[in-house]
Amino acid sequence: MIHDSVMKIVKKREDKVVTGEADNSGRDFLGLLVNAYHEADEKNRLLIQDLVDMRIIALHHDLDLWGDDVDLFKPERFAEGIAEATKYNAAAFMPSDWDLELT
Repeated sequence: MIHDSVMKIVKKREDKVVTGEADNSGRDFLGLLVNAYHEADEKNRLLIQDLVDMRIIALHHDLDLWGDDVDLFKPERFAEGIAEATKYNAAAFMPSDWDLELT
């Protein structure tokens, strides 16, 4: 289910590049991964599994959720708690020490 959702997003971004609506797949983390998936140098190219396996990292780099300073370490984001920091999006924050298998 998560794989299918990620692949739909990837396909939309690829279609926009193909039709000329966009120059690349985006500046957010998932966009950078999709751009790397299409890397001309095969040694630097990501596999499609790499894109899907990065879904939690991509979520943690979502500009819409975290803002333009998404790449800054700002623990004060959580001063009012996780719910407030994630705008009450329960799936938006998955710390790496949560040993979850989501595939």
